[in-house]
Amino acid sequence: MYTFLVVFHVMIAAALIFIILIQVSRGATGSSFLGGSSDSLLMGPAGDVFLKKVVVVLGILFVIISISISAAVKQRGVKFPAVPPAAAPTPQEGAQR
Repeated sequence: MYTFLVVFHVMIAAALIFIILIQVSRGATGSSFLGGSSDSLLMGPAGDVFLKKVVVVLGILFVIISISISAAVKQRGVKFPAVPPAAAPTPQEGAQR
């Protein structure tokens, strides 16, 4: 289950990156990333709304999967190594300086 969640998480992240990159910016006339013009199917006015909705859905899935992965790690009982505290200087070291 954990492996599936991580693989699915990576796929959602890649999809989010790709879809955000192909969106037309405010001042652009077309998507030069894909070589298309602004009147193409996904880059027109209706496509812009569609891509925004896809980004919102993928963003929500990304957050849900992130929380699920963290819960799965906690259930597995994974313990991270404790970082030892920094050693305090002894009085002799402080006097020599």
